[in-house]
Amino acid sequence: MITNFERVLDEAFRREREQGRRAGLEEGRRVGLEEGRRQTARRLLERGLDEALVAEVTELSLEEVRRLRAALRSESGETPPPSDAAGRAD
Repeated sequence: MITNFERVLDEAFRREREQGRRAGLEEGRRVGLEEGRRQTARRLLERGLDEALVAEVTELSLEEVRRLRAALRSESGETPPPSDAAGRAD
């Protein structure tokens, strides 16, 4: 025979499992959207679009887009362009 306490405990466990499941699904959606934005940004960068435009379109930070550009260059073996400070005569 199930006591009232056991019923309350079972219901509490059920609610906690459901809340955990919902939280996990939400986290999965968030991670998936973020990964989709990065993949889109990579494709746009591969086609030569400006970093600022890619950041605006994908809603990624400019810093993140620049990291993706650097990763693409690294993967292709391309050397990064010199920074503004490099090559300037002072």
